[in-house]
Amino acid sequence: MTDTQLTHTVIDYSVKETAAAIRKALRARWPGVKFSLTMSRGTGYGWMSLSWTDGPLTAEVNALTNGFRSSYFDGMDDSTHQIPATLCAAADGSLIEHKWSCHGVNASRHYSPETEAWAETVAVRGSYWWPNGCEPYLDNPYYATRGLLAGIDLTNGFPTSPRESFKETWQR
Repeated sequence: MTDTQLTHTVIDYSVKETAAAIRKALRARWPGVKFSLTMSRGTGYGWMSLSWTDGPLTAEVNALTNGFRSSYFDGMDDSTHQIPATLCAAADGSLIEHKWSCHGVNASRHYSPETEAWAETVAVRGSYWWPNGCEPYLDNPYYATRGLLAGIDLTNGFPTSPRESFKETWQR
């Protein structure tokens, strides 16, 4: 092989292999968080459901799992479009093309009772997280705690200063 020739290897992953790669990437990125990833069957084949308790923000998890998608649905033209395979270079200079088999991952973050109790002590009436009262139905602890928890990464436990660690909606 001369210096100008490059080998090109295509690795075609099944849905099961794609799920295994996603699990491995999640464990590497957030080693202390327990994720549950299940594959759909039948007409939902290729879709996966992911759930975890506390831990990282949903947007951060979605950013990681979106790299494993092979297609996406476009509601504007009511059709599915293929995503080009991921191309990367190996240590020897050859090219490796990864073709994943995943239409999408539906992520769902849950909160433990301890986390909800903590949020209720922080998001009290008059605090930053309490709705400003323009909508009467929002004036309750549920919306205040959900607003707080939606923007805080709980991977390393509760933050000592929730306001500083809170990610604003426009920054997500």
